[in-house]
Amino acid sequence: AISSAKKAEMEAARNALMAACGNAPTSSFKSLSGTATLTGVGFFDVIHGQTGVAPNGIELHPVLSFSGSCGAGGATPTATSSTAAATQTNTPQATPTTTSSSYSVPACYVAGANSCNCANFTTRSWAQWFHDTYDPGDINRLDSDHDGVVCESLPG
Repeated sequence: AISSAKKAEMEAARNALMAACGNAPTSSFKSLSGTATLTGVGFFDVIHGQTGVAPNGIELHPVLSFSGSCGAGGATPTATSSTAAATQTNTPQATPTTTSSSYSVPACYVAGANSCNCANFTTRSWAQWFHDTYDPGDINRLDSDHDGVVCESLPG
């Protein structure tokens, strides 16, 4: 038996999805259509060929609430609901000092100083955003080969 303080929320989210879209398939993936709002715990996964993966690898695990519809005809839900329009906030796994529209400035940042390195970021997309927004002159030397792509060893 699963023991979690969020178990009831996870079950309610699954039940709401199934009520809106039908029972989940057992052996295949099918695309959803319609609009949905999902609430869950976001984390950045390594991009490894998942079906419907977001460009930055963000995933919601677990999903804690679902509201929406699957459009006309009631499409069958899938193990991934990436084709449903979901609102996701790309909040990196670090303590922010300042917040922007979707990423946080890392705690290592000191304006005009070489105080950050690739180890301060969990994803390449977060490091790229930081570089493009706060470090376009590459003071922090995140773009070691000067090709415009920073922290190439990080996942998405």
